[in-house]
Amino acid sequence: MKKNNLKSYLPYLKHICGMKIDDFRAYGISYTTGDNRKFFFMDNEADILAVAHLDTVQRKNFCKYDSKTKRILSPVLDDRLGAFIILEYLLRDLDYDVLLTVDEEECISTARHFNLGKKYKWMFSFDHRGNNVELLQYDSPEMRALLAKHNFQTDSGSYSDLYELEHLGCKGFNFGVGYHNQHSLDAYANIDDVYNNVEKFRKFYEANKNTHFVHKAKYPLYPGCAKSNAITIVLDD
Repeated sequence: MKKNNLKSYLPYLKHICGMKIDDFRAYGISYTTGDNRKFFFMDNEADILAVAHLDTVQRKNFCKYDSKTKRILSPVLDDRLGAFIILEYLLRDLDYDVLLTVDEEECISTARHFNLGKKYKWMFSFDHRGNNVELLQYDSPEMRALLAKHNFQTDSGSYSDLYELEHLGCKGFNFGVGYHNQHSLDAYANIDDVYNNVEKFRKFYEANKNTHFVHKAKYPLYPGCAKSNAITIVLDD
């Protein structure tokens, strides 16, 4: 995929920034958690999991590109930019399942209720500021060395969807996607940073897609159950 092609994908980003949460049924089956909240799951029969959250802090919504500064401008880049990357930009080329959550911004992500019996080698998201990678409780010298091998630096963080997914038994990587001033009306992402970070991730994926990064949960997490909202259509003979 050529570098200048990222600009051609910007209409998809604008669309995703403007979607209501219920509209994301178009990308997967909707589930309702035991406490009456939602997540959406796209089962591509893969053994790597991509995660993004759909809730945002800012209610004011716009998405535009400033060609002079080469910046994408939108107050909902956290995490609609990440959703765009995994739903529209990478999914055409890479193989992974997709989990879309809500309430991450309140630190009660519905990711905790994702427990459909699938096993994954590792999981990832694009929900971190700047260009570094957040490891949370999945941090280890081995994971830092692995990321450094692919020219990533690690960074601190406090919470993301991946925090709630320890029960899957694999490592999680929250990649920076180049945005700044998240949670503000002045949030932006440099398009070259977005491209460079995602292309580095592409190489990371290709090198590690067959590796199971085992993780032993550090916290006593007990994921709740979730009920599918998929509509079953019965056809008469």
